[in-house]
Amino acid sequence: MPRFKQRAELGLDWVRCGWRLFRRNPWLLGGMGFYGTALVILLAFIPFIGGPLIGLLAPALLAGIFTSLDGTAKQKLRLPPALRMTALKHSPRALLSVLRDESRLMQTLILGLCCMAVVVLGDIVAWLIAGNAWANRGAGFPLAALPRLVAAVLTALSIYAAMAALLVYALPLALLDKEPLVPAVRRSFKTAAEYPSALAVLFAFLLLPFGLAAVTSLYSIWLAYLVGVAGGALMLPVAAAGLYCSYRTLFSAAQAPRAAEMNGRRAAGFIGRS
Repeated sequence: MPRFKQRAELGLDWVRCGWRLFRRNPWLLGGMGFYGTALVILLAFIPFIGGPLIGLLAPALLAGIFTSLDGTAKQKLRLPPALRMTALKHSPRALLSVLRDESRLMQTLILGLCCMAVVVLGDIVAWLIAGNAWANRGAGFPLAALPRLVAAVLTALSIYAAMAALLVYALPLALLDKEPLVPAVRRSFKTAAEYPSALAVLFAFLLLPFGLAAVTSLYSIWLAYLVGVAGGALMLPVAAAGLYCSYRTLFSAAQAPRAAEMNGRRAAGFIGRS
């Protein structure tokens, strides 16, 4: 239990670090969060293929945010007021910047295809468990199907969590530190398995606006969309910045091939400077 609490507190430290990093350039990062969240919501409306498309694009969107966060972290200063509108206008291009970078496009595409395959696998497994209740979960379902639907959701979340563990650090290792993709995926899974409670805090923070939107939808569907987009504009870049902070504390950027052996206490160095 003390170890779990310590790692959870480390996750909160990463969130605080991410917030400080976000505040250096909220116009660029907030714009990226807004457009990224809006795109995900729009894709979610597409029947059957919306989820796989989100999985395909997710690594590219996250790669764009990570690249901007890396530049923001190296600047060490907040964005001057005169450049705020320029940064906001640049945010859509920055979000999709990896798609114009030939040196990074192939790795991102491979990770996107892997994510899409995992999303499809999760949907198939969930449908096998819950049947038609899974396909109609947004439009109502018989109360008797609730236990099967809960089991399907938990199973799908477990599959998605395994995917997140494989990719959460593989993306910055491959794109920022130029590490080969297969070793990067292996190191990502190993490190994520060592810090599950800390990462759970980050992902809970990321999913918070969508949970609020789900509750709000009971009263107004349009208000729910507004809450989701507005919350995502803030939570998405802050959570991504927290992941960036965790990446820089758990891995040595100067010696990327070395294994991530750094413990939580050594994380204070980077977090305190951000």
